[in-house]
Amino acid sequence: MQKLLLSLTLITLLGWSVPGQVQSPQTSPNVLSELRSADVHDRAAAIEVLSSMSAEAVPEGISRALADLLVQETQLLESVLRKSNGTVGLSGQYGESYSEYYSEVLGSLERLGDKRDQRVLEALAKASYNADSSFAVKIATDYGENILPMVIDLSQSDLRYRRMQAIEMLGTIVSNCTALLPSSANRIRAAVLEALSDQANGIRLVAVQVLSRVGTEADIPLLEKIAKTDPDISKMPDGKNRYFIREAALEAITKIRQQSAK
Repeated sequence: MQKLLLSLTLITLLGWSVPGQVQSPQTSPNVLSELRSADVHDRAAAIEVLSSMSAEAVPEGISRALADLLVQETQLLESVLRKSNGTVGLSGQYGESYSEYYSEVLGSLERLGDKRDQRVLEALAKASYNADSSFAVKIATDYGENILPMVIDLSQSDLRYRRMQAIEMLGTIVSNCTALLPSSANRIRAAVLEALSDQANGIRLVAVQVLSRVGTEADIPLLEKIAKTDPDISKMPDGKNRYFIREAALEAITKIRQQSAK
């Protein structure tokens, strides 16, 4: 993951104001306590210290503390999204530098976290990220089976943005986890089939695309129905209408039939 370094000088100049958090100078030498601080400046300072630390040199307790911090910041992100009905994210609420800080927390946990700890994997899997990013591809490749239940759980979120990320991530797992069990592929298929009825057009489109890779001939009747009736319409610059979900459904039918014929 591309590092987004956040210097103490920048932190001081930002003057972030986050509900329930007191701004104070950086004074504590204890990284662990700073990670757990209510002051975002302390937490950002701790992340900067960790950025120059090797995994072997990380003190005991840092991995779990980073996981807890990422969960905390992800919950803040979701709270902001809920209050704004999905129209405002962390950068819109607190400034672009808060999003950079969030990325630093995620990157620190990816680099320093103990992946044998389910708490760490869950914090990573349910964080906010692009499902086609190098981070997503790596975690899907190395831990696809482990994180699958967590991603499926995320697909049930009340937030459209989070459901979209989860369905996209299921596709990333399918594409990159070579050790994916047949039972896991079936679980992905079930989650994707459920997403086909989502009210969000983008989620239905991604679900159809993922189904083209995990679907069976039993799914073709449903895809044929989608290809004829999905209501999503896009007006093109030339004035013509495009039905992208219907088109994707037709492509999915072709792919599934080709796969079945092998």
